[in-house]
Amino acid sequence: SFGVDTTPPSVEILPFPDPLLVDQPVVDVVVLLADWPSGIDAGSFRINVDGVPFEASCSLGGSSAQCSTPPLASGARALTAAIRDRAGHEASATSTVNVIVDRDPPVVVISEPAGGSYANVTTIEVTGAVTDDGPIERVVLGGDPIPLTGGSFSAATSLEEGPNVIAVLATDRTGKQGFAQSLVTVDTVAPTLSLEVPREGQLSNASSIRVAGRAEDAGGVEAVEVIGVPVAA
Repeated sequence: SFGVDTTPPSVEILPFPDPLLVDQPVVDVVVLLADWPSGIDAGSFRINVDGVPFEASCSLGGSSAQCSTPPLASGARALTAAIRDRAGHEASATSTVNVIVDRDPPVVVISEPAGGSYANVTTIEVTGAVTDDGPIERVVLGGDPIPLTGGSFSAATSLEEGPNVIAVLATDRTGKQGFAQSLVTVDTVAPTLSLEVPREGQLSNASSIRVAGRAEDAGGVEAVEVIGVPVAA
């Protein structure tokens, strides 16, 4: 007895998320295969990505093929799978997968305030940028989420008197993280100045006199002037 098979096989490449975000460049592909009544010819199975065959990586079962692509670059990649049945009929399927290969952690740069700088207020604006080879999931400043627009961020944060570490943490959609920090010292208290020479009420008939005293500040004294003239502190 014999059967008549006039129908080509069924070939379907299982769909991918769009885009397909991966942290390594090899992508697993599943192809569903079916034919009746003659059955598929497993040895005829072929699959390629952008014209590059990779059926050698495949494992064929009764109704599917499990394959791994060669390393892919980010972008739109074209998949084509084909097979024949035992009656010689051939069928194929195509699929486009938009791949984003995200292998690196985010890079965070704080532009302002500069590390080691001083502030005389307790609320300052923090600005900077985040770059990554894939999409960013979130950016956090001091534990609070902040918006990222076009790769840049700008947000206010509160500081305490004295040294403060400003930290910005970025997480991409594959879970990798990058951070940057900046040390800022807040000094809202003015320096104290005491004049020792000349004494209060002292009289002089000289055209110039010596001036001496003390300038003190918890954050350090930047400059001292006497009648607009800078002097050593």
